Amino acid sequence: WMAQAGAGAMLAISAFGFAFYGAIRARRADGATATTMHWLLAAGVALAGGMTFGAALAALPLESLGWVGWTRNGAFVALALAVSVLAPGLLMRGVALGSPAIAFDLRNTRQETGKRRLAALLLGLGMLAVGMAALELVFDPRYKDFPIYALTPVVVGLVALVLARRPAAEGAGLTEKAGFWILLLAALYIPFNETLRNWQALWFSGLCLILAFTLSRVLGGRARG
Repeated sequence: WMAQAGAGAMLAISAFGFAFYGAIRARRADGATATTMHWLLAAGVALAGGMTFGAALAALPLESLGWVGWTRNGAFVALALAVSVLAPGLLMRGVALGSPAIAFDLRNTRQETGKRRLAALLLGLGMLAVGMAALELVFDPRYKDFPIYALTPVVVGLVALVLARRPAAEGAGLTEKAGFWILLLAALYIPFNETLRNWQALWFSGLCLILAFTLSRVLGGRARG
């Protein structure tokens, strides 16, 4: 447990470091000052990552079967690391979370900045990771583990971005709608299938609901925009 605590502490320190760096860059660029809400959200992301990342690393060899399992779960852990470290810096820079389509606009027809592309890419990867795990638990739940430790910092980091600033209106559409309904229905079905006594099922269901809320905010930004 000492190694897990150390890994979590290092991640939390890194998250705060990127938050401070983002706040300094924002002030130098346009004179913007981070609000108390921004710091609380950054602290929440750092706390979520710090509390779960060590457990995610410890669970990696236990929950990974074969090269497919190692690739899948290793990608989840890598994404947890990326979101935990990058999200605090992005929200301090005032980056609005947008559709994953922004990240894959290779011709840059919307003239998006690298920061917005990065935020959109993190959302797309988060949707893919949580959606993949949710569909597995719906259609083939036997002998499946709940990747709650790896996916918790991913979901917390993404929802922090939509709470920090109104999401971007551009690009949102069918992908976000499909993701929203898949996650919402999975969140309702999985606890019913696993029974309410399964705390991991309830935890994972909560993650699906939070990410569905995040997508609804992105879709709401499109509707208002």
